[in-house]
Amino acid sequence: MPSASPTQRSLQLMRSEGYTSCVVERYIAPIKQRKDFLGFIDILCLKPDEKGMVGVQSTSGGNFNSRLKKSLSMETLDLFIKNGNVFEVHGWAKRGARGKRKTWQCRRLRIDENNLRQIRCPEVAADATPPPECEDDS
Repeated sequence: MPSASPTQRSLQLMRSEGYTSCVVERYIAPIKQRKDFLGFIDILCLKPDEKGMVGVQSTSGGNFNSRLKKSLSMETLDLFIKNGNVFEVHGWAKRGARGKRKTWQCRRLRIDENNLRQIRCPEVAADATPPPECEDDS
């Protein structure tokens, strides 16, 4: 039996946390490519007691950093977050102690309006004067 995809794992995780979740990534057969919503979202989630949506990029553990870097480079990420939404990257890998049974674990990073700038430019947190490439346009 084939293993569940990272997207299916994230979908199950978000639903277990009370979110109504839907896969928004689509496969375009003629060009044999997958297209994410806004270029970086695989799953959209809503929760009755939270404002806005949660957009999830789900990937394997080894691709976590590349997917995060790609998402942070998208102008649509700023638009998504500035409209009161949250973005999460989920990286799935089997982990566990040596000699013990390995289980699927999710490395998870949540990005909202409060921490987007710090995640994009970590040196801003250490220095009050942001470097030119990290200055806020607003």
